[in-house]
Amino acid sequence: MRARGFDADTAAQLSRTCHRIKRLVLAVNKMDLIGYDQVRYDAIVADYRKFADSIGVAAFVPMPISSLGGDNITLLSSNTPWYRGPTLLEHLETVEIDITEAQSRPFRMPVQWSTVQTWTFAASRD
Repeated sequence: MRARGFDADTAAQLSRTCHRIKRLVLAVNKMDLIGYDQVRYDAIVADYRKFADSIGVAAFVPMPISSLGGDNITLLSSNTPWYRGPTLLEHLETVEIDITEAQSRPFRMPVQWSTVQTWTFAASRD
C-alpha cells in the first residue's frame, strides 16, 4: 500500500482467496512523500480496515514505512515518533506459521510473469 494511493485491495483479495493467507502486513510505503503525516496514515489504515472486513480478513498489522529512507524496515525511524509497533523485519521474524496446515496441502508456487524465449536459426549451406 502506498501512502499516496490506495491500491492494495486487489492484491489483498487475491492473497486471501487464492492462497489462503491468514496474516497480512499493511506496509504503508512512501511515507516520505506525505511528510510522515500520522493523520494521513491513520486515514489509510481506517480505509483498509473497512476493505479487510469486507473480504473476511480479521486482522492485519499496519506499519508506516519508507523504502527510500529505510524507515521502520530494520530500525524504528525518528521520522515516525508516533508509531509504537515493530519494524517490518521484527514483525516478519516473529510471525507464527502453522506448519501442519501448510504441509497438508499440495505445494503451489504462484508465478507472476513467465516468458519463453524461442530462438530461430537459419541454416545455410555454402
